[in-house]
Amino acid sequence: MINLPNNTFPNPELGADQKRQSGDPLVEMAGLMNRLLEDPESEAVLMPQLLRLSEALPDGPTRGALASSVVAMSRLRGWLLQLQSRQRLTTRFSEVTARLSRVEGLPALMQALADEARMMLDAPVARLDVFAPLVVAGGPDGVRAHSGSTMGSLNQLRLLPGKGLVTHLSRQGLPLVMADGLTEALRHEARDLDDAARAEGLHGLVVVPLLLEGACCGVLMVADRVVRQWSVMDVDALQQLASVAVRAIGRVARADMAQHTLQALHERQRVLRQQIDRETGLGALLPVEPGEGGATIPPLGTIALLLWAVPPAVRGAYVDRVIGPLRRADQARGTSLVLTLLTYMDQGHNARAAARILGVHVNTLHNRLESISALLPDWNEPGRGLEVHLALRLAE
Repeated sequence: MINLPNNTFPNPELGADQKRQSGDPLVEMAGLMNRLLEDPESEAVLMPQLLRLSEALPDGPTRGALASSVVAMSRLRGWLLQLQSRQRLTTRFSEVTARLSRVEGLPALMQALADEARMMLDAPVARLDVFAPLVVAGGPDGVRAHSGSTMGSLNQLRLLPGKGLVTHLSRQGLPLVMADGLTEALRHEARDLDDAARAEGLHGLVVVPLLLEGACCGVLMVADRVVRQWSVMDVDALQQLASVAVRAIGRVARADMAQHTLQALHERQRVLRQQIDRETGLGALLPVEPGEGGATIPPLGTIALLLWAVPPAVRGAYVDRVIGPLRRADQARGTSLVLTLLTYMDQGHNARAAARILGVHVNTLHNRLESISALLPDWNEPGRGLEVHLALRLAE
């Protein structure tokens, strides 16, 4: 505890004119501190004044203590501002995650992510590239999305796995932060990016890798047309968005793949039906239903087409082995988990579409999916989904 003279701090009974006329640095500092406490946003104006007044004090314990207090107050204010920024960022990411969960289709999702990156860092340009194994669409080149106005050079740039910038990010696993273009060492390794950045007039760059099980499966980039010193919060925000992107893109990519697989399966079944009709004449034994222009095979018939020669007992055993826990739960509790999962998978893992068909709220659907996952933990694993979907169709 520092004992200051009785006249160190201003008398609250003094008027404003008397305080200004006092000329006592301690009095003025106390007044500025009170103003700072009442209006923390005025720190940028008041703190320099406090520092100047502390330097004007005579040497001694009082000056040292007050100078230390001013510095401590400045640091505390900085920590509080960082905490507030992180809280705002956390809230924003909750909103972003909720908003992205409603986006359907990979192209729309990637565009939404690129737009979010550009707005989040208040920059004119952003770009998102995604490769296998996170997505299989687009082949070895992957898929990409741009946000902001460019002159075309950046849009034509192809960042490829195993080459240039992607190789560097894969090796480092860390973001690249550049205030004024690429470093000399990186220019040689990522010459295509350097050429595109120069053609677009880009200076400040932040590039973060999208990591899946430690491997680089994409690149999220934000760029500014001026020299820009990126803050730690800027880089942290972009890294968090990259993590959100990996989860969201993985979800949509799996749904798109499931839909593509089903379409391919239906086409294969149609071809098989025609072949059976031509070669054996057994197509007539399969279930049909009337349609425009004559009899057509319904969706369940296409599954039966593949298994028409399999004995019913074998089909029943298969269904019980794959989704037996769901059927027994429905029978014991009067639930409809089998129908829920079948509808969800038929709709390409689109929760909102499935909920509309089932006539339930989307939260109810998610609760049912959690119950399903508890009974069939691996139902959505790669290679397992098609087997479960087939069993669900046969059960129906």
